Amino acid sequence: MDRALALAKFEFMSNFNIKGDAISFSIIAIVLFLRVWTVEVIQDKTPINVGILLQDQLQAENLRLSSEEQLKTLVQGNSEAQLQSMLEKEELDAYIVQCSDCETLTLNVVSIDEVDAKNHVMLLAKLLSDALIPLQFSLDPEVYKQIQSGFEIKYINNGEQDLSNSRILTTVFMFLVCISVLSAFSLLLQGITSEKEEKITEMYMSSMKVQEWVDGKVIAALGIAVKGLVLYFFFTAIALDVFGFTSFSNQELLVFAREKAFPLFVSFTLGFVFWCYLYAFVSVLIDKSSTSIKNAAILFPMAAFGVIYSISDYVASPFYHVFSFFPMTYIFALPSKIMSSDFQVYYLVATSVVQILATILMRQFTYKHLKFI
Repeated sequence: MDRALALAKFEFMSNFNIKGDAISFSIIAIVLFLRVWTVEVIQDKTPINVGILLQDQLQAENLRLSSEEQLKTLVQGNSEAQLQSMLEKEELDAYIVQCSDCETLTLNVVSIDEVDAKNHVMLLAKLLSDALIPLQFSLDPEVYKQIQSGFEIKYINNGEQDLSNSRILTTVFMFLVCISVLSAFSLLLQGITSEKEEKITEMYMSSMKVQEWVDGKVIAALGIAVKGLVLYFFFTAIALDVFGFTSFSNQELLVFAREKAFPLFVSFTLGFVFWCYLYAFVSVLIDKSSTSIKNAAILFPMAAFGVIYSISDYVASPFYHVFSFFPMTYIFALPSKIMSSDFQVYYLVATSVVQILATILMRQFTYKHLKFI
């Protein structure tokens, strides 16, 4: 076991790159910053002059009192001929007029050349809708906003807890798990087949047992995957909260840390180890690292993830329970069950026992065939 741990430490440290992780996070932060900066600074400051044909003085007063700066910059015209003249003199890039003979509420954007800043025009259309439609139908602006937004959806369990944030976190966790399993493909399946070709395996076999060699690689892969999963999960959770996609209360964070974090860690660890031994077993059957079997093997975790993700809304169905107990889909199916309101510890224990037995069996198969390398 000491040799297995020594090999695991070597493999882990070979792939443990703090500098690389820091660069990766920096690149992600820069990309997100540039995305926000582009929208806020460039797109919203597009140098385009837009006019609007107002139907009456009440509309003009409504726009004047609007708190939206984009509406205050609109050039107001009393006649379409006036706006058309300004358009021909290149004093305007385009002007907006409400269609009078359209079956639906429509704003016509009139211009000589094609308007490039379509996103800016779409923003103006939205702001004009909020400002003028309630006025046209004699609606209170707040009532119009409620009608426009429609019904909100909140997922409440028996304890009156909103589960919306949990559903988002579950999706993020499932995607990161899939990425982690695919990363093991490179470290184990491709790594072992390459070492077999280059006769590095024979060097290992001269100084350690077969079991120690494969266990060391699995432990190293698990360590690397856990590191990446934890870092990117919390980074993504913070980003979602900062950008307003989720809003976590202290109570929600406490519930997650106390009731959800450890079961998620257990499900990931056991499921990941199974996939590692499965990859190791497949690598033993491959004679060359370029074989088509290797290329097809990566489709298995992707297919398993795709199936579970497509039925993730049906965690209470009998079919979903089957996938939770099935070794290849355990790692993808169990997180949704853990994050649901009806999760019980005994369910984790039952599924994990089956997963452990399947992992032991796969481990023995791998050992048996590795002896013939």
